[in-house]
Amino acid sequence: MDTDFSDISHEKKRAFLLAYADIGMINRAAKKAGISRRTHYNWLHSDDKDGEAYRAAFNGLQIQVHGSIEDEIYRRAIHGTRKPVFCKGSVCGHIREYSDTLLIFLAKAMMPKKYRDNTIDTAPTQTAASGALVDALEQLWKKEGYVDFLRARAIGSSSQPGDMGGNGESGPVADGKPPSSRRPGSNGNGRAGG
Repeated sequence: MDTDFSDISHEKKRAFLLAYADIGMINRAAKKAGISRRTHYNWLHSDDKDGEAYRAAFNGLQIQVHGSIEDEIYRRAIHGTRKPVFCKGSVCGHIREYSDTLLIFLAKAMMPKKYRDNTIDTAPTQTAASGALVDALEQLWKKEGYVDFLRARAIGSSSQPGDMGGNGESGPVADGKPPSSRRPGSNGNGRAGG
């Protein structure tokens, strides 16, 4: 990694950048440089004379560290790692292990259109035509009493027969039939309603 920080005059800033270049982790680099993690973030947002050079140096190092991580992910996923095989306490050979998990992450990163996680759109978009059709159907169903029937069926789908939504009361759809299919004066259970 590029470790020429001669344009940064602050000794602790240079020490942190050198440690970060070597370790690649902010907490450990800060500890090695004898500063707190917060100090590093303060330096990143500082407007002092080293501020711009420090930000540029850290951002460059961060790109290199991320590249090293990607290289290691690729190596473990594609080329694998050699693991010793033991027999009676002694190494008797080696096997090559591959990381399927890292390969999945690599595929998702390199080919997101093909391997991204599928998400379900819970709120599908409506075109003006489909919206008008839904409105017309809803008006027709309201007229025939089907909207309340369907709504009650959806709410009471896990309820016992004769129960609307689990409240224990029989209602206009307790028998599971739409209102227009019942005899007038019936509550759906064969008895007169009231």
